[in-house]
Amino acid sequence: MLEKINHCDSTAEILEAKAGPNKADEIPVQVRFCDSYLESVKAHPATGDSIKKFVAAKIQDPLASYGGSDTHFVGNGPFGGLKLKHAHISQDLSIVYRMHSKPIFLDLYGIFSHKELGTSNSPNVKTQKIMAKKFSNQTFKENK
Repeated sequence: MLEKINHCDSTAEILEAKAGPNKADEIPVQVRFCDSYLESVKAHPATGDSIKKFVAAKIQDPLASYGGSDTHFVGNGPFGGLKLKHAHISQDLSIVYRMHSKPIFLDLYGIFSHKELGTSNSPNVKTQKIMAKKFSNQTFKENK
């Protein structure tokens, strides 16, 4: 699976990293990814360092917000039932993820612009529904 992302060494390093101790009762964080994540990293190759910082921060303290814009999607919107969060890694790009369970799983859905998610200044509900369906159909691979 890692050969699919050889275009971005820092992303490969993230996926190869072993979960370390953290502030959440020393429960290890398992980083998992899906095909949507791999596709989005190829579309936004310059985000490798930002992804690495995000994952490192979540492994260190899974419950802490990453920056000032680490939030859940609106509960009554198309993404609401999926319990997804998003954190800005640049002005227009967000990493979409979900943290759950014990051990803690950090499921990475991908890096997306506001336009790609349908969440720009003029929201596009049709795009949001398409992306929500895509996210709900993803399967995650464990980092081994």
